[in-house]
Amino acid sequence: MKAVTSLREALAQLPDTKQPYEYPLEGVLTLICLAMMCGQNGEREIARWAQAQRWALPERLGFPREKMPSLGTIQEALRRIPPTTFTRVVSEWAESVLQVQGASEGEGIAIDGKVVRGSRTDDQSAVHLLSALAHDLKLVLGQTPVADHTNEIGGIDPLLSDLVLEGRVVTVDAHLTQRKIAETIREKGGTT
Repeated sequence: MKAVTSLREALAQLPDTKQPYEYPLEGVLTLICLAMMCGQNGEREIARWAQAQRWALPERLGFPREKMPSLGTIQEALRRIPPTTFTRVVSEWAESVLQVQGASEGEGIAIDGKVVRGSRTDDQSAVHLLSALAHDLKLVLGQTPVADHTNEIGGIDPLLSDLVLEGRVVTVDAHLTQRKIAETIREKGGTT
């Protein structure tokens, strides 16, 4: 069986223009991903979760002994990398995991849109993302923002273009059941 690159190794590929840094950027980003996989969604929740892991994770993430990044460090790490670049690297890593795992016939991918809770400000409407989730891994393979004053139909083509659909069953919400979308999925080897 072929070895899988670790998530931290995948995140190490991201360009970091602000070295040196107290904590390696890929370690902080990996910490953020781990916290989110454990249900911590806000920056403060991630920072609290990180402190609770200070005995188990620092060495594995390249941090000083028993020391974890603060809320400010986590926020700075998130500002340093464009969200689209971060999403692309994590999606490519997830796809490589699926490839090594060996896609079983009929493996499912669910495509759904959600408004990001707490993302609305006085100057900006809430962020609306269209995501593709691998059922088996319970991992997002790709995400694309939905433009203001539009619907998810306009955002699905860029998302589908980045996904490997060969041999996979793709499910979508009722409003995405459009002939053109189904044709695109079938052209890429998927089933609707």
